[in-house]
Amino acid sequence: MCQHARFRIDNSNGNTVALKVIDFDKVDDDLAELQREVMILALCHHPCVTQYFGSFVRRSELWISMEYLGGGSVADLVRLFYM
Repeated sequence: MCQHARFRIDNSNGNTVALKVIDFDKVDDDLAELQREVMILALCHHPCVTQYFGSFVRRSELWISMEYLGGGSVADLVRLFYM
């Protein structure tokens, strides 16, 4: 899957948010799988799960807005502590 993360300040409250950007033209996954991922994120409300704020399509990209966590990705943490 071709994706990257961006970090922006939310102008409504001054908090930093993470933007996961997925390019539909370069995506390997089934679009239904992406749709399920977004639906699951929208339904999860737990302190141990990254908070989902919303998503939108811009040109050929899906932008997913989530809580910014400065520690890096889970994959980064696993590599750091377990490999």
